[in-house]
Amino acid sequence: MGDTAKGTRRKRHHRFNWQIFIMAMAGVIFLLVFSYIPMFGIAIAFKDLDYSMNVMKDLMYKPWVGMSNFVKFVTDAQFGSVMYNTLMLGILELVITFPIPILFALLLNELRSSRFRKVVQTTTYFPYFISWVVFAGIVQMFVSSDGGFINDVLLHLGIISQPISFLSQPAYFYPIIIISSVIKGTGWGSVVYVSAIAGVDQEIYEAAHIDGARPTAGRRLSW
Repeated sequence: MGDTAKGTRRKRHHRFNWQIFIMAMAGVIFLLVFSYIPMFGIAIAFKDLDYSMNVMKDLMYKPWVGMSNFVKFVTDAQFGSVMYNTLMLGILELVITFPIPILFALLLNELRSSRFRKVVQTTTYFPYFISWVVFAGIVQMFVSSDGGFINDVLLHLGIISQPISFLSQPAYFYPIIIISSVIKGTGWGSVVYVSAIAGVDQEIYEAAHIDGARPTAGRRLSW
């Protein structure tokens, strides 16, 4: 009798779970389609392209040229400028766009009105779900010298006498990129920090309040 019970438990233990298998395979298929299969496109960097934008044709029929494309890129006259801009944008985004979501989450935690907090959260999260193509078009409309919103406001206030061509002047390149990144990513980037603040034990706030911390720090973020 005991052996029969053990055999039954063993069979149950080794029973194939189709539900879990399907859920796991969904994640595997997602990674294959969007992460691993596109990696075959890396071969384009080692082929002689005709700039026809026909990826499959280039992968299948174009001749291999080894490292020739990389040599052309490194020896190009614009290589220094491209590398400098890439490094500077990376540094500026690390210094500016990284801490802003943290500060924004702390400011959200200090809002007293839960309704106003939800409005702010929804408004700041929305740009993240807009594709960069559409978002770039919106930014271009704002900074355009021909009827752009920023130029219209500055002209109306009398700050400038003629429109500024933001998109054609190198001095405005970094500010436009950084400000656009901040607007698009701050709301969504603060989600993790908002959750972390909301998960702090209330006893810690109470202890800090007893030790002389500001009373507003004892409020917990509610959703």
